[in-house]
Amino acid sequence: MTRVWRHVQPVLWLGATTGLCWAVWRYHRYRTCLRSNSRNITEPSADEGNDLVIGRNSEIDRIICILCRRTKNCAALVGEAGVGKTAIVEGLTQRITNGKVPTKLAGACVVEVDLGAMVAETNLCGMFEQRIKDVIRSSEDGDDKVILFIDEMHMLLGARDSVGGTDAANLLKPALARGRIRCVGATTLNEYHKYIQADAALERRFQKVHVEEPSVEVTIAILKGLKQRVWRHVQPVLWLGATTGLCWAVWRYHRYRTCLRSNSRNITEPSADEGNDPVIGRNSEIDRIICILCHRTKNCAALVGEAGVGKTAIVEGLTQRITNGKVPTKLAGACVVEVDLGAMVAETNLCGMFEQRIKDVIRSAEDGDDKVILFIDEMHMLLGARDSVGGTDAANLLKPALARGRIRCVGATTLNEYHKYIQADAALERRFQKVHVEEPSVEVTIAILKGLKQRYQDHHGLEIQDAALVAVAQLAGRYITDRHFPDKAIDLIDEACAATRIMLDSEREATAARTQIYDKKEVTAQSRSMDALKQEIVGPGHVAQVFTHSLN
Repeated sequence: MTRVWRHVQPVLWLGATTGLCWAVWRYHRYRTCLRSNSRNITEPSADEGNDLVIGRNSEIDRIICILCRRTKNCAALVGEAGVGKTAIVEGLTQRITNGKVPTKLAGACVVEVDLGAMVAETNLCGMFEQRIKDVIRSSEDGDDKVILFIDEMHMLLGARDSVGGTDAANLLKPALARGRIRCVGATTLNEYHKYIQADAALERRFQKVHVEEPSVEVTIAILKGLKQRVWRHVQPVLWLGATTGLCWAVWRYHRYRTCLRSNSRNITEPSADEGNDPVIGRNSEIDRIICILCHRTKNCAALVGEAGVGKTAIVEGLTQRITNGKVPTKLAGACVVEVDLGAMVAETNLCGMFEQRIKDVIRSAEDGDDKVILFIDEMHMLLGARDSVGGTDAANLLKPALARGRIRCVGATTLNEYHKYIQADAALERRFQKVHVEEPSVEVTIAILKGLKQRYQDHHGLEIQDAALVAVAQLAGRYITDRHFPDKAIDLIDEACAATRIMLDSEREATAARTQIYDKKEVTAQSRSMDALKQEIVGPGHVAQVFTHSLN
């Protein structure tokens, strides 16, 4: 017998150990089955994680009454989608947490069963059925303190049945019939009629609790109850949105405020610092522009004249009038801004960038309280700016603001381009008042040259004789026929001064080289000669010499 026991003892110990491990694993599996395939919705209620339930006291009382029964202690919440069936269950959990339930339900926990998680990965036959059995056993072992909540309870019929197993309803029916587990289900009215009522055995195990749609007054009370909680969740989002919106608004404000600075040039400021040349003989044109700019509507002027007659100089004369305060009150303190269409078109790779820049310029001018005057040189470029690359041209973007007089504008173009482009667009033409700029006469040109004489003397370090100015005007008028006064005369006097300056500098360098080989007395004499050279002036002879050289 001892020999037999010696051979049987290891086998018995192995079988006992295996049985014990299997029992522990089975106990752990069904004890943790609710944790892995469900969610305890009583705990969030204890931490105030669930919303307040308002206007559903009668339904909650009815559920509590059903759950306290000995048998048929399962309730089915039936109502349309969105009427608050799940909220009623949350109200039940709040009652349990706050101790406002009968002793039978005191300390109970409501567990929401996830049928989808239970069906998932049930590849082997019997796995789903075992999970259902584990849930039932876990609930039964809870000493009547576990209440199962099955949302969309109609899914019990057919869960796992479609893949060749037993559906969950048939597995639950025995426990439900004997009252061994408490359960609360929820489904819509249509699905209750379609699925639950079709299974009489399942239907009689649940007590139906009809959930009506709340009235408008009750809905308002619910919203008031949720207001504080909603605000707690919405507040960070609102702050984030407000901060983002504020940053975006500041960026937009900064962009269109600085748009004129980046795509234009304020030509009033150089006038204040005497950076612009004096304007002579153009008082009638300047007065006409001032009159147009003071209009309520159609307050835009178009300077039309041949190239070189002084259209830009007239605008500079307007800025000098504004700087000196010699304009009507309507234009007092205004600034003239030259718009650079080339800079606005540059780097507009994305669709809409050019249009946005034009809009920013218009808005900046509108926000200037009628104190911003736009100056568009070569205004015919408005027609076709950006249009050639698939966008809207600048003229069509400016027309609405120009028609209503919201912005003041001065344009300049040549006579040919005005006829070719501006007159071809009648809508644009009628928004500008035409100011024809005639070519000045020889006498007026001489007066202009006399007004500019000091500027050129300071620049070149020479003295210019009045006779030289007369010679410049007469020679330019007689021999330079393809250009216009005063531009051709100004270019000629500037060329004569530059050539004379170069000649004097060359003579000074040659004299300095010669003085290095003479004695001190001769150096002193040569220095006096250099002083004499410094006093050289630009006369008619210099003008004639430069003019002859340029013709050759």
